[in-house]
Amino acid sequence: EITVNLPKGYAVNVLDEDVTVHLGEHACAASISTAGNNVYIKLTVPEFAASTVPVLVRVLPLGYADFASEDLEHFTQVLVVDSMTPNQGSYGGRLVVLEGAGFSEMPSMHVVRIGEYNWGF
Repeated sequence: EITVNLPKGYAVNVLDEDVTVHLGEHACAASISTAGNNVYIKLTVPEFAASTVPVLVRVLPLGYADFASEDLEHFTQVLVVDSMTPNQGSYGGRLVVLEGAGFSEMPSMHVVRIGEYNWGF
């Protein structure tokens, strides 16, 4: 959830369509609620390759938000491996399948190391 503090005295109701959030080039589905001078934004993080990207929050007609801390200006999407099949065995030359999130669409971006050997895609 992201909280945006609106300027004091700003009395216009902010609607869902007035708010856009991007994580890098990736648009996020967002819904808002308001209380006083605060806009609370709940968003769904889209799937994209593991990386650290800038966060952009725009509230119309005011423009882009400034962040209270530099720590909040970036979002890190992590690589998660949910499963590996097979996860044991002693047969060389077998196909191993990794499933998860945060993988790049470019196979050359990944290197898998099993034991002492690196296996590219």
